[in-house]
Amino acid sequence: MKCLNLMKPATTRSILRWLHVLLSIPILGYIYGPVASISEASFATRFVFLPFVVLSGLWMWKGPWIRRKLSAGFPMLVALAIAKGSSLQAAEPDAAVPQELRGMWQATALEVHGQSAPAMIVEGFRVEFTGDKMIIKKRTSRTDLESVVKVNAATSPKSLDLTSLSGPRKGQTTLGIYSLQGDVLKICTCEFSNDPRPTEFSTRENDRLGVMTLRRMAE
Repeated sequence: MKCLNLMKPATTRSILRWLHVLLSIPILGYIYGPVASISEASFATRFVFLPFVVLSGLWMWKGPWIRRKLSAGFPMLVALAIAKGSSLQAAEPDAAVPQELRGMWQATALEVHGQSAPAMIVEGFRVEFTGDKMIIKKRTSRTDLESVVKVNAATSPKSLDLTSLSGPRKGQTTLGIYSLQGDVLKICTCEFSNDPRPTEFSTRENDRLGVMTLRRMAE
């Protein structure tokens, strides 16, 4: 209908009237004649001619009102689209680890399935954040556990996605949340890739969650 806006109203109405007269012929043929039995003609009549006649008739009847509504609503639609795009962008995890998380962290407490780990295990547990990775270092293991991290600081609580780079769960992504207060970092993660993201920094028996409490180490 955009091209009709470029013409004079009288010219537009004249063209639409003639189109109505011409297109009424196959429509009448479809209703009272053999057009319905011809597949190509039937398709064109049902899905091209008839919709055009209905929409153009509506345009001739309520054209000025439709134009006013579209003109009034267009800025609002643009604003809604921008707002929606901004919210989606904010919800997307950032590619890099924030500077506030980078560095080496010493564990001060570990909790899994409602049970606290012994002090000997906690003391040998460290976590390092680099540009886009979280590396878990255990004194009892020669192999570090590396995961690619995507952090989203715009959520509440702040969230992170961990994609394992090695081991039996290589390629799987688990979801977590984190809280940073001064030099104390808390991270709660789920155990399996299909588990929902945690909502609080605590665990219970058989809930398949783990919480790490870490303190920043001096460089």
